[in-house]
Amino acid sequence: MTFKRIYERIQKIIHDHTATGLVDIKEAINEAYNEICNLEDWWWLKRLHEFYTKPSYNAGSVSVEEDSNLIAGSSTAFAAAHVNMKFVYSEFPEQFTVSSVVDVDTIKLSEDYTGDDDSGDAYCIFEKEISLPSDFRRPFKVKLSGRPLDQIGEREMKERIFPRWAPSRPTEYTLTVSTLLFNSCPDEKYYGELWFWANPTVLSGDSDVPVIPAQFHQALVLGGYLKMNEGNEDIELNPRYEKSYERILRNLFENNERDSDQEDTFKRSE
Repeated sequence: MTFKRIYERIQKIIHDHTATGLVDIKEAINEAYNEICNLEDWWWLKRLHEFYTKPSYNAGSVSVEEDSNLIAGSSTAFAAAHVNMKFVYSEFPEQFTVSSVVDVDTIKLSEDYTGDDDSGDAYCIFEKEISLPSDFRRPFKVKLSGRPLDQIGEREMKERIFPRWAPSRPTEYTLTVSTLLFNSCPDEKYYGELWFWANPTVLSGDSDVPVIPAQFHQALVLGGYLKMNEGNEDIELNPRYEKSYERILRNLFENNERDSDQEDTFKRSE
């Protein structure tokens, strides 16, 4: 059932075909839609986001100078792939972004290095975070080259004691507002899988179709109608529509219990 079919049914029920009424109806449908989607971890909201990690680089040695954005390397092989990755030196806590590669022995940072002049200590060019999909709600599992990673809290991640910039295979991850952060700098290119539950896309165009299975689209008609009448005691209609709405939700939960364990129900994220 399209968005248009859903709101037209509500228009027919409430006998309101005005432009102002349509705005309220559409808003009520989306409120009901979002509410239903947040009731459960539905199989039809499972998604798979695939990605590849970038291998970290720490070959040779470098020299850093305070208030300079040029990093001079020795026995290095800097490449275009390092652009936009992070750069760290020794135990200096600040991270810098590589803006360009001048040549195999020189990179330029997007800002001046703020630590002391030094050379010969450990450095690393890395990328250890992945942007979350725009519809991400919460994770189901994360894998790198088939191996699952353990999820830990953001505070626990910060308190971890490990060689922060020594490249290695990540074994844990945490979530920030918009990224998935690994506990170490990836030592090579890994194929990654982020299995997650998604937020529904707001219905706006007439041809939009809810992600809820088609046989349960009537729940949006009833739920939207009930949202329109919250606080309004319509003795004749509300009890009947509310009872039908609850029945459809029960059937929707039963459908989810039957299909939720099927891993092939995950859809690839766009």
